[in-house]
Amino acid sequence: MWVARVRRLDNVSMGNFLMQRRVSRSMLGRLSLGQAQLEMITMHMLRAFVLAASLAAMAGAWAADVDVFGSDYSIPKAFVQNGENKGVLVDILKYVDERLPNHQFTIKLAPWSRAYKNAVDGEGGIVGISKTAEREALFDYSEALYTDTVVIVVLAGKAFDFKTIADLHGKTIGIGRRGSYGDDFDNALKAGLFRLEEDNGPANRLRKLLAGRMDGGLFNGGAAGFLQVLQEDRELYALRDKFAVLAVPLKIDPNYLAFAKSMRQQDLLNEVNKILRVGHANGDLARITGAGLSKAAGR
Repeated sequence: MWVARVRRLDNVSMGNFLMQRRVSRSMLGRLSLGQAQLEMITMHMLRAFVLAASLAAMAGAWAADVDVFGSDYSIPKAFVQNGENKGVLVDILKYVDERLPNHQFTIKLAPWSRAYKNAVDGEGGIVGISKTAEREALFDYSEALYTDTVVIVVLAGKAFDFKTIADLHGKTIGIGRRGSYGDDFDNALKAGLFRLEEDNGPANRLRKLLAGRMDGGLFNGGAAGFLQVLQEDRELYALRDKFAVLAVPLKIDPNYLAFAKSMRQQDLLNEVNKILRVGHANGDLARITGAGLSKAAGR
């Protein structure tokens, strides 16, 4: 798109330049200027044209800003700490952004329900989103950026046997508002297998667990991510022995970058996918993910 605009500008400008050159030669001829003077003036005009075309090309190549929304409290994937966007997904997005030729991401973290609504409304992309049939009807997806380990946290001494979704029968499970962990999870919820207790973040989830309002809460980033949640809250960290992480995770959950279909960003997603493939192949993404989870584990 940018290249096409520059070419159209170049064609128009070149036509104007040649016309001006013919007119200038005619006028200068009538004024009886010497050939050397005529060529010097023509050269100055040519240089001015080249400069103008270069500036137009630079303007055309300027990166287009693209907003990307995400959760501001999904430790260790994406969260805000001391006013700064942090997390594994934030680091991966920055890695991709540095390598995009014609786009520049602006990462905007907010409560998940708000971030999700903004993305559905076509105000920007969304990062850290799982795939469901319902969402795939709304969004175009990248390839996976990060694979999350979703664990179930319970009160110590109140662990239950968990191997499949069916083992959540009759339970109340804590989850971030508007969250989802795939079609199996959503279908079991719709069938009434278990009920949800929604909240605005993992610290709130743990306090509800302590108050007996749920049987277990879901947490991102495995045991390391759960530990980082505790470390971010002095009061909860002091109560860390009151919690336990079930041995079997709820799900190994790929996370994606997605855009509402109405935004028509498939070309951008294709560019993102190329960068992700190279990053997976050369180990860059594994290093970014490993570094982020090591921080979460306090190592």
